[in-house]
Amino acid sequence: MMIHKPNLLIPLTFSILAFVSGFGISYQQDIARVKEVGQLAWLHLEYAEELKDDMAIIDWSKNLQKLDGILAFQALNDTKLIAEGGNRNFLPAVKKLGVSYLFPAKWIFDTELTNADKMRKEFTMVYRAWPGPLIWGLFTFLLCFVVGVVTPVLAAFFSPVNILKPPPSPTVSKPKVILPAVQPQNPSPSKNEKPFLFLDKNYVIQQVTPEAAKLLRRNADDLVNVHLFDLDPDPSLMQGIEKAEETKILKPILSNPNLSAFLKPDPNGTLLYLESVE
Repeated sequence: MMIHKPNLLIPLTFSILAFVSGFGISYQQDIARVKEVGQLAWLHLEYAEELKDDMAIIDWSKNLQKLDGILAFQALNDTKLIAEGGNRNFLPAVKKLGVSYLFPAKWIFDTELTNADKMRKEFTMVYRAWPGPLIWGLFTFLLCFVVGVVTPVLAAFFSPVNILKPPPSPTVSKPKVILPAVQPQNPSPSKNEKPFLFLDKNYVIQQVTPEAAKLLRRNADDLVNVHLFDLDPDPSLMQGIEKAEETKILKPILSNPNLSAFLKPDPNGTLLYLESVE
């Protein structure tokens, strides 16, 4: 069974498209999640400040640190630090309002507000949204690439042609038909001889009597140069020809069960005498 080498261009193209799709979908979902967490934390901080209770801000800070994914946060009130948590090394040196992405799965949420007294409040949060858009993109890329490469191989291996291919016949294998360049001298039986077929050593009919063709329900001219296998021979007939012995075969042709045959070896092939047993 031949399995052709898969063409990698098509699965590679679809894998790149899968990477872009996986990265884009994860990117948008993570932005929405980080923005939601950041805005809720910012609103709770403003509420704690309105209470004018230092314990409220401390409780807010402790609760924020307990959230999964929070790496660091910092709240400033006109450059005055009012709350901080996590690892401050994760805080960016240059801040950018909104949500920004850091490789491979970190996000920065930064917002600020200037009140009527021109006091600027600022809140920065570093959040990890695992596995992140890059990991999701690589996963979809590898999944699509593996499926694109393996599927054609499996399809070729389990194709109906290979699955439904019949097992080799236990009978004598069919010899390859090779017509000789020089036709051998065919025997010339007497007029009183029984209907016969003459087969060369390649099992090709070289001579047939009209009576034999009539028994086979075929035209004599149509039988010349026809391979014996085209007549649907019984395996015992093939075995008798290979043994090269004179013998009688009952029902030598499966499509004509009312015939018998007598095999006679010849230096150039085999004489097959036919007789009706009706």
